[in-house]
Amino acid sequence: MVADPIIPLYNELKAGRPIVVEVITDMAPAPVPGGSTYHFMVLVGMDSNYVWVNDVGKSQGKDACYSLQQFTKSWATSNNHCVFIR
Repeated sequence: MVADPIIPLYNELKAGRPIVVEVITDMAPAPVPGGSTYHFMVLVGMDSNYVWVNDVGKSQGKDACYSLQQFTKSWATSNNHCVFIR
């Protein structure tokens, strides 16, 4: 059985702790040569359909919302790298 990598994220957020996640710029599903590349965002919220992140790379990046499916695809490209802040 393979563990769901989303569960630890959900548990940390439920405890009130944000998580630094490595994704692709704009939550793209893969890096694009000369365009989208790896990027860090702070995951601040999640439900069964959406995630909310703070993206310091954008002037309007506070509480940016993406679908959970889009996030998981983008996050998977970094082998689900993240930093728990405790």
